[in-house]
Amino acid sequence: MRRALSRFSIWLRASCAKHVFVAGELGIFEKLADGPATLEELATRLGTPRRTTRIIADAVTALGLLERHGDKYQKSEVAQAYLSGRGPTDMRPFIRFWNRLSYKRWLTLEDSIRQGQGVAGEFNFTAEEQKIFSEGVEFFSAGHALALAAAYDFSRHRRVLDLGGGTGSFLKVLLQRYPQLQ
Repeated sequence: MRRALSRFSIWLRASCAKHVFVAGELGIFEKLADGPATLEELATRLGTPRRTTRIIADAVTALGLLERHGDKYQKSEVAQAYLSGRGPTDMRPFIRFWNRLSYKRWLTLEDSIRQGQGVAGEFNFTAEEQKIFSEGVEFFSAGHALALAAAYDFSRHRRVLDLGGGTGSFLKVLLQRYPQLQ
């Protein structure tokens, strides 16, 4: 029984995540940025059928990312802050990273294990996937970059070298905080 509950819990978390990913990709939170909308209005804005718009809107409402008042949907405070593109933190690049790149590769984990190699094009990105990857990395590196700049005093240094390459997330923060750095 415990094993069955554990499997159900994993399925449930994956299902919730995928609903958030789809809502993000469709642009539900942006489409509600200017205010509440009826299901018909939301479906029109998204260009999706009413029936399937209802499924995704109700799913993210159940997750607390939308609220429904009467016949209108609106963003929750959390969605406004993190998923609308108009709050203090924009998690949309991270959501897109997980949906388009990470989740897809996790789905092929069993095949990768059986064959002893990646089967989903790991790090063999198209130009669009590379952009999504870079924006996702930029998002989840931002907190660490801020923490590094706050934890270590770089004012006594003239130069800094980023050996990791990547998006330059850490360098951007350091150069903003310590403009004397080269």
